[in-house]
Amino acid sequence: MALQYFEAAAADYPFWKNGWLTPAVVEYLVISVNRMHKRCDNHWDLPVAQRKRAAVLWKSVRRILKEEADFRLTLDLPWAPLDSCFTGDTKAEENAWEAALFAVATNFLPDEPHANAWDRKARQLAYDAITRPSDPPDESGIKTCTVSEDFTLSNHGLEPNPYYTGATLFLMTQGALAYKLADRPIPEEFTHNVPELAAQYRSYVDDDLSWRVPSDPEGDGTIFPLVLDSELEKAIVLKKSFQGYLWKPTAPVAVMGTGSDLWEAIQNSKVVFYYLVGSYLWHAPLKSPCSGIRYTMPVFGGVR
Repeated sequence: MALQYFEAAAADYPFWKNGWLTPAVVEYLVISVNRMHKRCDNHWDLPVAQRKRAAVLWKSVRRILKEEADFRLTLDLPWAPLDSCFTGDTKAEENAWEAALFAVATNFLPDEPHANAWDRKARQLAYDAITRPSDPPDESGIKTCTVSEDFTLSNHGLEPNPYYTGATLFLMTQGALAYKLADRPIPEEFTHNVPELAAQYRSYVDDDLSWRVPSDPEGDGTIFPLVLDSELEKAIVLKKSFQGYLWKPTAPVAVMGTGSDLWEAIQNSKVVFYYLVGSYLWHAPLKSPCSGIRYTMPVFGGVR
């Protein structure tokens, strides 16, 4: 069933490609299909047809990744306005998801002609994702600011906005994960101001893992199990497991329509994404199903 859904997403790429949010979708698709391809390729007890389908899908997804990364090299990035720390609508999240897309491209397509260009852009945008007014320009000479001097990240008119603070940290770990899965060192740009923003985010999370301040979208501290804070991560995963639901408890619906039912389904699927990429794959990167799964405790951004 999962293979079928991935095939459908890849087949529909002409309808959703090159959009505002597509980097994060492509990154998730690539990491997920790569993991499936590895499992199917090494499980010789699976039907030959299924293993061939997984191989064909992986080839298709690699083409999608190349097209998306090459297209985004043509864009004027980092995102404008460059001083979004003053506007109440930070571009931290946008720069972080672009950086993650380029990180995935350079690590999963290392032999492509633009791999070095993708790597440079990944590092530039990772640096530009979390910047204060006092931070120096990036290596290209571009000066951005996406957070205040005390690392307050504002979005949707909320100062701070805990959801987007957590989302930015998550996207930075997503880009770093691409290097980890490729057994390459995580560039220092992907840790730029990350521990400081993580500490600020931690101050928004109460002892019961609710957010101390209003957020848009709504939610609580259990949405993001950020691997860069192992103590918080463990508490979040434990509470979520006892809750038995992701975004919020929902009842089955006979027909999915627009409105709250669709919104809640989308949010729940996003939380699955946050848990798989933000925590699980850091602790259980797939080495080879034939030799078991290796478990490692990551070191990220100076925080174990």
